[in-house]
Amino acid sequence: MRNSDEKDFWSCWLPQRLPGLFLQLSFRNKHSQSAACAQCRGLRLRWLARRIGECHRRADDGLDSPSRSQLCKQPLAFSNVHYSQRFRHRYWTLPGGHRRFQQYFLYRTTHILEREFRPGAGTYSPYIENDSVLGDLDSVFNGNYLNEETLLSAARAQGFNTAAVGKMGPTAIQDVSQLNPVDGKFAAPQTVIIDDGTGTADGVPLSPQISAALLAAGLPTTTPVRAQHTGNNTTPGTTSPNTEQQAYFANTVTRAILPLFKKNGKPFVLLYWSRDPDGTQHFQGDSLNKLVPGINGPTSKAGLRNADNNLKQILDTINSDAELAASTDIFITADHGFATISKHDIDADGHGTASYSTNWVYKDAQGRQEVNDGFLPQGFLAIDIAHELDLPLFDPDIQINGPDGKKIFQPVDPTIPQQMATLGQRPSNGNGLIAARAESRNRRMPWWWSPPTAAPICSICPRTIP
Repeated sequence: MRNSDEKDFWSCWLPQRLPGLFLQLSFRNKHSQSAACAQCRGLRLRWLARRIGECHRRADDGLDSPSRSQLCKQPLAFSNVHYSQRFRHRYWTLPGGHRRFQQYFLYRTTHILEREFRPGAGTYSPYIENDSVLGDLDSVFNGNYLNEETLLSAARAQGFNTAAVGKMGPTAIQDVSQLNPVDGKFAAPQTVIIDDGTGTADGVPLSPQISAALLAAGLPTTTPVRAQHTGNNTTPGTTSPNTEQQAYFANTVTRAILPLFKKNGKPFVLLYWSRDPDGTQHFQGDSLNKLVPGINGPTSKAGLRNADNNLKQILDTINSDAELAASTDIFITADHGFATISKHDIDADGHGTASYSTNWVYKDAQGRQEVNDGFLPQGFLAIDIAHELDLPLFDPDIQINGPDGKKIFQPVDPTIPQQMATLGQRPSNGNGLIAARAESRNRRMPWWWSPPTAAPICSICPRTIP
């Protein structure tokens, strides 16, 4: 239950300024102020500093992100703000993303095992940075799986124009109740949602008004595909940032959405979620099988500059219009930090990990070794835990025909020579289902292990895909 102070703050905040993730724009007009809001300005600033304000300065800001650096020097820039324990989920993309746009705690970001989801038929551990999966979660939880009102949804309810543009998943989650599908199909939402899926069969549809605005601006109504290869254990990943896709996102903001919102004359809240630098840092090809330079290499820095170029484009558009510049508030923040992760070395001396999963040679169905000797395979945590508990492991993303003709999850056994059609060496996407035998229910288990049946019940090791 909300206490009276926070409830008063919530009602006062909406008509004035709304914060955002990576970049959020909030336009107000002379009718959007209220006398009551003067009573909560102090609380508003404390809330912004504690929950939203992150403006981390870097030594090389002048080279990598000059536009963001310039904003950091302006008033109300909260540098190096640390969240309290109640905000400990800030390091995960989706939880960190919606955490900044709700009033209270993290809810329902775990995978739901009671049903199957449409993308990746048969999986019980779907990748939830996907609009279709988020829509299915909404349908399970009465239209809003977060069980909270986000800032965009609250602004929309107050009559604001609202839009969210950028990376699939965290973009739509800013007004996730708008995804609630009917008969497996999305309707055009009131909030403009433009992400990776826009224009595709499974994407969130655009309203006729937004489609017309895009076409009038010379922009397609389908988002360009992200063209960054991931690489593998022998081939480096991408050496270029996500330029084309993000240029499209920025263009939709500056050439279609902002002009349309200004023409409508209503206050608005617009969120731009930049996949870069995060996406490029995940896929960067500067450090194949080594830690240096890691995410400090030229490709990652190009990702920073790409995001900053998008920011500059949006800022330039606002500043070129005196009325828009005078009435638009801008907030910048991030959902998490980033570090170079080792799949082999555990210290600076080059000592390798002793994980059980590294004892085996992993080969695909054609016999190609897909994990270097001594390196952690994808799904290593599931393999290690299943081994430690002496329980069978299954791949929730692959189903095969069982002995009775019914579909079963593909078993996983890292000790076999190579991947087989009916038996895998590792979970294909990193997720593992650990099955509980009947006798295991009488065994003393860790706090997180509470198997209700002998069926596969525990989904662990969610994949990391930017």
